[in-house]
Amino acid sequence: MSSINDYPAHEIETHYLANLTEYTASSIRSRIELLKNKIADNAQPVFVSLGENCGPGNRMRDAGINTMGSNYFDNLVVRVENIPKILDCDFSGVLSLKSLCVGRWEAHDSVYDEAFGIYFHHYFHLPGRLEKDSMERGYRTRRIDEADIPLFLSQVRAQFEYLAVKFRLIAEASFRKVYVVRQVEGGEMEESSLLQLEQALASFGAQNFDLIQVISGTDSTQPRDRRFRLVSILENGERWGPLSEWKAMSEAMLVPEIAGV
Repeated sequence: MSSINDYPAHEIETHYLANLTEYTASSIRSRIELLKNKIADNAQPVFVSLGENCGPGNRMRDAGINTMGSNYFDNLVVRVENIPKILDCDFSGVLSLKSLCVGRWEAHDSVYDEAFGIYFHHYFHLPGRLEKDSMERGYRTRRIDEADIPLFLSQVRAQFEYLAVKFRLIAEASFRKVYVVRQVEGGEMEESSLLQLEQALASFGAQNFDLIQVISGTDSTQPRDRRFRLVSILENGERWGPLSEWKAMSEAMLVPEIAGV
């Protein structure tokens, strides 16, 4: 066999099939045990991205903020109004094959979970130069074929089953959590959406946490006595904003907010 779903067969063998032992139940359980020890030893606040896309998670990790590694929503695209549904069902039903199709995000093919409104934008394909592509309007875009979904599903499910357990263990831990959400376009979210998200986190079992939103503008449309802290990080030509501003955000969150500010 020279190819599988238009990938060279030897690349599928090298980059996927040769790593199947990483996607087994015993492998997931082993990672969870290591994680439990790490959580038990942690006493510092942990910053967890809730999306809406990969921006917050990437910037916080690159800025050296304590995120305890990658988290569930770091590399997804999911609108804030869909997150409570995901938490309310304890991630059950996410990545069900019958709900997965090939969608489009930022001009590239992306596997879309219709049941939860999630784009798995960085998954279901081989990495980097090995991606399949197509030409559209003179430039290359990532191509994912429908048959790639069952091909890579076990790999993606293994990762997200582990990350779902990790999300719960961190949420229920006694140390402080700061959940950070940033709208894809950098705009301000409605307080009602954030309140629903806060309530979903509490119902999920999260304790000792704050919920903040990051925006890329400077003017707030919400009243000054808003329920949730808002942090402005301007992009200024650097996508999602400078690392120094993200670091400053984390440091500011470690200081109690002055009432009325």
